[in-house]
Amino acid sequence: MRTAIILALTLICGPVSAAEMTLKCEDLRPRYSALKTMRMQPVRRGKAWLSGVPESELLVTCDRYGMKTGEFQYSRKSLVLRHKMVYQDRKTARLFCENAESNDELTSGFSQDARASLEDFCRKQKKKDFDAVLVYDETAGAAGNRSEPFKHIFRVYNGAGFVSEEYFFDPASGFETKKVYSYDAKNNLTEAAEIDFSGTQIKRETFSFDKITASKTHSVYRQTNELLEKTVSQYREDSTLRSITIYSYDAGAQLVSKSEIRCSAAGLQEKEVIYRGDFEKPAYEYHYSHKLDPKGNWAERRKTKFIFFNGKYFPDTQSHPEITRREITYYDLPAAAGTP
Repeated sequence: MRTAIILALTLICGPVSAAEMTLKCEDLRPRYSALKTMRMQPVRRGKAWLSGVPESELLVTCDRYGMKTGEFQYSRKSLVLRHKMVYQDRKTARLFCENAESNDELTSGFSQDARASLEDFCRKQKKKDFDAVLVYDETAGAAGNRSEPFKHIFRVYNGAGFVSEEYFFDPASGFETKKVYSYDAKNNLTEAAEIDFSGTQIKRETFSFDKITASKTHSVYRQTNELLEKTVSQYREDSTLRSITIYSYDAGAQLVSKSEIRCSAAGLQEKEVIYRGDFEKPAYEYHYSHKLDPKGNWAERRKTKFIFFNGKYFPDTQSHPEITRREITYYDLPAAAGTP
C-alpha cells in the first residue's frame, strides 16, 4: 500500500492559525508523539517578567507519520475540548461504504437527506482510491453520542498518491463541506478550495513559488474571490527561511495592514514589524527571544512589544511580554506520562 501524502503550507517562522481543523501535526524534527503548547500568564517581579502559570494549553498527540491522533485544550487547567482521531485504511473505508449502500439497519438512524448524501458519495467514489478519518468528541458534556464520531472525513487520492478531495460529514453522516486540491505537473500544491453542501465556495487558497526571487506566495480568497490575506515567504541561497510578509485586506480587497517577520538562520522569529494606515511608518514592532530544547526546537518564546516615539523604539511598559512554552515528547526519547 503506497503511503498517502498530505500537503500543507507550514511557516516555520510564522504564526500558526488554529481557525480550522487540520489533521497534520506541526512539522518538527525529529518526529514527536506529543506537543504541549502553553500560553503563560506573566508575573512581574521588580523589573523582570516571570512566566507565571499557564493561562491556556493545547496538547496534540501525533503518530509517527506526523498525523494527529488527539487534541486537548485546557483553560486554566480545566479541560474544554478533547478530540480523538481514528484513521481507517482504504479497505476499511471501502467496506463502510459498501455496508452503507446495502445495509438498511446501518443507516436507519440517519435522516433521508443524510443517508442520500452518504450513499451518493460512496456511489461516485466506488472506483476511486480513498480512506477515512473518524473524529470523536470526548469532551465532558459534549452534545450527541460520544461513542459515535462527530465528524467523518473521507480523503480521495489521485493517481500520484496525493489527496485530491476531502469530504466532511456530520454525526448523522450528512454532507457538510468538501475541499478540492489542485497540483502542478511536479505534484506541488497550487490551489485548495473549500465548498459547502450547496456547491458554494467558502474559501479558496492558492500557492506558488518564484525561482527567480526564491519566494513562496500563499493567498487566501473569500467566498466571492476577493483577496483576504497574502503571505510571501522569502528564502536564502541555502534554502533557509529569511522572512515572511503578511498582507491583510478588507472586504473590498483594500490593504489594511502589513506584518514583516524577520527570521534567523535557524528559522526562528527575531523581529516582527506591524504597519497600519498609510504604511509609511511602522505602528509598532515585536522582538522575540527563544530558549531551545536539546533537539534544537524552541521550548520557550518571549514576544515583547516596542512602540515608536520620537524616531526611536522603546519597550511598551504598559503591556507584558507574551510568553509561550512548549513541551515536546519525541519518539526517540522515553515516553512521557500517558495522554489524559
